[in-house]
Amino acid sequence: VTAPNTSTDRTITLPDATDTLIGSATTDALTTRVNGTGGRKNMIINGDFRVSQRGVYTTATALTGTETYMLDRWKGYDTGASATIQDIGGKIKILATAGGTGQARVNQIIEVQDLVLGGVYTFSALVKSNLAGAGLGIFDDETSAGGDTDAYYATHSGNGTEERLSVTFTLRTTTPYAFTTRIALTPTGNGTIATGDYIEASEVQLELGSVATDFEHRSY
Repeated sequence: VTAPNTSTDRTITLPDATDTLIGSATTDALTTRVNGTGGRKNMIINGDFRVSQRGVYTTATALTGTETYMLDRWKGYDTGASATIQDIGGKIKILATAGGTGQARVNQIIEVQDLVLGGVYTFSALVKSNLAGAGLGIFDDETSAGGDTDAYYATHSGNGTEERLSVTFTLRTTTPYAFTTRIALTPTGNGTIATGDYIEASEVQLELGSVATDFEHRSY
């Protein structure tokens, strides 16, 4: 508001009851702008799969029925079907080697103390797949691994081309027991997997705000 240089009265009109002076959309847009230009916005560690201190995954390595850390901070797992995991140069690839009803995925757990309760978050990645429904998933467990679960996901069309997938969600207002991000052939749980089904992912990012911004490239 610019102060008048005369004694003439001025009228300021405020928004009516359909909005507030600073609504959630406004604050969320501001957060997105900050994320788009600022650093250290990505809560995912090793979202470009460049760090692998546990072993070399340039050739296909079989997943198992026990969640196992593979490339840094990423846990691999399969059940009901068989699959391999492979680092293909800045991307992760999961390939089904035997079909079935089950899962093939990699997870990364986010430390709950880093989360803003009630905050709006966006999980995104560049994804390629030949399986419609493969993609990204978020699991937010409030009390225990088998307790109350909020699930959010974004899926690929399955046409074999790269698609930028993103899912925006509002985090619960109570502290979650665990918060897990997922890249999977069946991101919501068990599903039908056929031999040869695959998913590739790169530029994986979890950030505060309602819009997926450019991937944050960090130094090694």
